[in-house]
Amino acid sequence: MQVSAYLLGEYSHLLARRPGCSPKDIFVIIHEKLPTVSTPTISILLSTYAKILMHSQPPDPELQNQIWAIFSKYETCIDTEIQQRAVEYFALSRKGEALMDILAEMPKFPEREVYLSVGF
Repeated sequence: MQVSAYLLGEYSHLLARRPGCSPKDIFVIIHEKLPTVSTPTISILLSTYAKILMHSQPPDPELQNQIWAIFSKYETCIDTEIQQRAVEYFALSRKGEALMDILAEMPKFPEREVYLSVGF
């Protein structure tokens, strides 16, 4: 489930171009697994939900409200990793389009030659 959640978070926007694979459809499929997953997987799912929101353009208010409710629920979670993600994603997702800049993929760094000097 962790790998699936990660991949859907990163690439669900590519699937969303196909019929029956809207961001909301993808969210529903993975969200129904939430009650059965481990604590570390919940953290990944929260990241996936944030990325689904990021790629939902134009924003779907119903989907947005569902995901915000999940973030709100986990803001008081006893697990600090989950709590921190929920608080941050909830705050970031309320920034609208700024979320895209914040969660965007890191640019590739240009290749450089590495010179090693060995001094004794």
